[in-house]
Amino acid sequence: MGGQSADSIVEILDTRYNYKTPLTEKTGGNPLSRSSFYRILNDPFNYGRVIWNGEESLLDPSVARLMTEDEYWKIQAMLGDKGVRRPSVNFDVPYRGIIKCGECGATILPYPTDKKLISGEIRRHYYLRCIKRKPARDCTQPNMSLAELESQIKEILQTITISSDFYQWFIKWLKQDHQQNANQNEQLLKSVDTKIEAERNRINNLLELRIDGDVSSQEYKAKKKEIESGIKQLEKERENINLQSEDWTARAERRLNFAHDAVEKFENGTFEEKSRILKNLGTNFLLTNKKLTVDLDNVLYVIQKNQLAVNQTLERFKPDENLAPTVNKEGFNEVISQWLGDRDSNPNCLVQSQVSYH
Repeated sequence: MGGQSADSIVEILDTRYNYKTPLTEKTGGNPLSRSSFYRILNDPFNYGRVIWNGEESLLDPSVARLMTEDEYWKIQAMLGDKGVRRPSVNFDVPYRGIIKCGECGATILPYPTDKKLISGEIRRHYYLRCIKRKPARDCTQPNMSLAELESQIKEILQTITISSDFYQWFIKWLKQDHQQNANQNEQLLKSVDTKIEAERNRINNLLELRIDGDVSSQEYKAKKKEIESGIKQLEKERENINLQSEDWTARAERRLNFAHDAVEKFENGTFEEKSRILKNLGTNFLLTNKKLTVDLDNVLYVIQKNQLAVNQTLERFKPDENLAPTVNKEGFNEVISQWLGDRDSNPNCLVQSQVSYH
């Protein structure tokens, strides 16, 4: 701020530049006050962070900023007690904001601790703790090491891991099933289109009856509204036919890829990649007495429930060119039937099956 005090800067804006506050319906058009000056400088919108109704987001990168985030925090430091205190958050940690405390519901916060060895080397260790910010709660949950948590995450990942043989087999089956389903959908779409065309013809015939005076204006409007409502329903049905199979197939393939590669990627991943893997497991991550629980994604839950069939049954047969097993495929029938059941339901639903490991 060039060595100038806040009062002097406000005075310069008011007298030299004749600055006036923005006009609104009831206020505005007045000289800038010191409190307004501080409020402007405190606004994180200056560097592109938007806070509205308790939600945070960032401005589109193409929108020019008044300052960088570093410049913003430097100004806050210069403002002293009038500035915004910078949060003491270490961003280079995994699983931030994902896990909640099972006792009080507050966020589980990962944090680093540096320890100096006898050799003089500084070694960084990571831990997790409940922030215990929920009112009227005396949370008793202990801290735990990040290594303990990651051991549990890896155990959960191993329960949904699929073998390479099954992965390759099911991808082929999935593509074949999608093609068969696409052919069936084509017939369904033709049937719906025929119904839509018939309803439109009914509107045309109704208009002719109205012109000829065979129906009243009131009857015409009521019947037309009824037919148009039916057409909208048919058009919605048509859209759902197009989306349902594609959504399920794409979702199932993504989950297959995840189940096949997750353990290896987790073992070798960065903090950011590990956090993404954990999020993809499901929802409602809770940590209670150093035990992690999660509501698995419904597709991953089916894999977990049938993991024995998924990873062992395939060894008893080899798929032929038509993907038809040469021996009993009971285990796979169970897996496939459950996945097909998922396809026929809401593709975004979750099977609320909580798993935990310790």
